[in-house]
Amino acid sequence: MIDAIASCDDRIVKVDGPVRSGKTEALVRRCATLLEQGVEGRDILVETSSARAAQAFRTRLESASQHLGAACLDVRVQSMTSICVDVLSAAEAQSLTGRAPYLLNHAEYTFLLEDLKTTGQQARRLRSMLAHMRSSWALAIPESKWVAAGEEEVIYSFLISQLESRNAMLPEEVAFRCVTYLESDAGQEARHAFSYVLADDYQNLSAAEQKTLCLLAGTQLVVTGCSSAVVERGITDAYPDGFTEFDLVRRNVTVFQLPERKTAGLECQVVKWKTPEEEIDGATKYLRVIADRDELQESRICVLVPNRQWAKAARTVLKKRGFKVSDAALNNGLRGDPRDTAHCNAIVAYTKLALLADDHNIVAWRSACGIGNHLTNSDAWMRLVEWGGERDLTLYDALAEASAIVRNSSVEPFLRARALTEPFDEYRSFIKANRGRKGFSLLAACGAENLSEFTPLNDMVAGDEDAATMFALARSIFSDPVFAESQQSVRLATPENVAGLEFDVVFALGCVDGFFPRREAFEVVSTDEERARVLEADRCAFSAAVAKGTRMVVASYFAKADLELAERTKMQVTRVRSEHEKRIALVRPSCLLEEGPFPAAGVCSGEQVLANLQLG
Repeated sequence: MIDAIASCDDRIVKVDGPVRSGKTEALVRRCATLLEQGVEGRDILVETSSARAAQAFRTRLESASQHLGAACLDVRVQSMTSICVDVLSAAEAQSLTGRAPYLLNHAEYTFLLEDLKTTGQQARRLRSMLAHMRSSWALAIPESKWVAAGEEEVIYSFLISQLESRNAMLPEEVAFRCVTYLESDAGQEARHAFSYVLADDYQNLSAAEQKTLCLLAGTQLVVTGCSSAVVERGITDAYPDGFTEFDLVRRNVTVFQLPERKTAGLECQVVKWKTPEEEIDGATKYLRVIADRDELQESRICVLVPNRQWAKAARTVLKKRGFKVSDAALNNGLRGDPRDTAHCNAIVAYTKLALLADDHNIVAWRSACGIGNHLTNSDAWMRLVEWGGERDLTLYDALAEASAIVRNSSVEPFLRARALTEPFDEYRSFIKANRGRKGFSLLAACGAENLSEFTPLNDMVAGDEDAATMFALARSIFSDPVFAESQQSVRLATPENVAGLEFDVVFALGCVDGFFPRREAFEVVSTDEERARVLEADRCAFSAAVAKGTRMVVASYFAKADLELAERTKMQVTRVRSEHEKRIALVRPSCLLEEGPFPAAGVCSGEQVLANLQLG
């Protein structure tokens, strides 16, 4: 059937099938067929779940199109967010929206949220309003139909004004802005920009993202998916009904139903250890044997982890076992609290790099002027906005003028102006002293060379990159990172990070309740509906992730843990007892191991596994 999909020229095609039924392979083959037929690569757009999935798709396409040479390199293979950013980068789009598609990351969003609090609204109410906005954007509902008069309209107008002053956007709104632009007169030339649009995991996209792809397609639109395998991406709300009803709301849709492919010889194991420490130590020993015995390419091994702490422990021990590790997929945010200078080194380094790349980057200046203050100097920033607006100044020019006034006359042009002008002068001195630095010297100047958040960037650069190049790489690492290009690096990831990928071996660590699924699936203070929602979301993500293993799948869990560790990492504790004057938490194996291939595998103790391998 994949051959039929690859050669299908019908205008609208839907490919439905469960995990590992060959949906992505069908898109690879369709893309290769188009190139063989003489279609220009630049006329083909392939949407993938993430930059990592795009990376894997390109590799598969190059393998399938070896005889075509460089033709496949022109094919646009991108994540949905990247597609939206490209669409909104057009001058016509920026003129319509009044902003550039500079997407705020988590740290930058923190400052925006603090600025929103100056409206007098409580944080909980603001978050509720923002959640409503996010849902409405995701559904591509026109603002006139959901922005209610009164406080909601005030907050929405204030939010947009703050984003306009920063010349930035929220990740949650870019698909909505794409739809608005593409449906407008200004977007007429951008509509149907690609002759062929091929979309993978269509069910994971929001309604606005799905509509964007439809508006970009000209000659053919091919979508693949599975309505029962939704994996939330954390950017915007998935709309699985858009895939389920895809052929019901459109005419003349050609539908292919792919059957589940049984992987011949798939080995499935469930291994039980006593403690987390024994699990990490024993599982990595076992993995080392598997890799050597089967002569596996290490990039074809995926180690699934439940959280950052397990990732850190696994990374350390895997390296001791001689593995190289790529865990960039876990590094998708700037950690730390910008209000506390002792806990925001990565944010400071990122801000310095941003200002060296562009000393007029107002998002970076907003961060620089707020770091270290318990309210991020939001009150002073709002006064700057008002003061600059009265003088028809850009925010950068307003900062520069206020700085000059304070320096020359020691008079504050507005209340608490020094709270902004002092860091402004400090960072300008830093820019002057370090302008022109490149590569590792640049990272050292920013204080990023020894920060774990910047390790993927250190591994990626050659050493002669300028600040603009380094900052672009840093933004991609903190928003939609890719794995190392090396074929000799084990992939370390959470289940949500591996959509669109495939491995020979998937080794899942920490398969206990509270991790897989999260503890929110068991919280008695929550509602039945919320517990069911979390359980179903985690079941879909975990099931899809372990199904990525084509030769071997191993699920590993432990029976007990130190109580403090269990509480800190949110394990679901069933009982507490004392051992050797320590409080020990007893935990359950994941309820997700009761389904899929695991019940038939049985459970083997870690000690027996190591003994069989003579590693006891």
